[in-house]
Amino acid sequence: MRIYLILSEYPALQDSKNYIRLTIPLAMAILRLDANPSKVLDNWWCFMDDSFFTRMVDMYKSIVVFMLTGGKTVLVPVFYDNYFLATLRLLEKLHKVSRLNTCCCELTFRTT
Repeated sequence: MRIYLILSEYPALQDSKNYIRLTIPLAMAILRLDANPSKVLDNWWCFMDDSFFTRMVDMYKSIVVFMLTGGKTVLVPVFYDNYFLATLRLLEKLHKVSRLNTCCCELTFRTT
């Protein structure tokens, strides 16, 4: 389970060249977790520094922008829909963690 925390800190995930190959598949793996491991990960995210949580949210918000502004040309349409939905679902999950746990930074979801 800790691998999800460690991988989230990997700098290459924040590079737009790796969104399709690394970052979105990580989101998909997180979303495929069973209920109990998913809750454990949610709790761990809650206890991480606000900067960690903010980086995660910003990274996946950047992917949404990337996909809306040109990432569509990189993907086969079938994959585009799945990847876009996975990114949005992970942002939704992060938002729920933020809302349910006061230890997480709620300002993270403001639009910039």
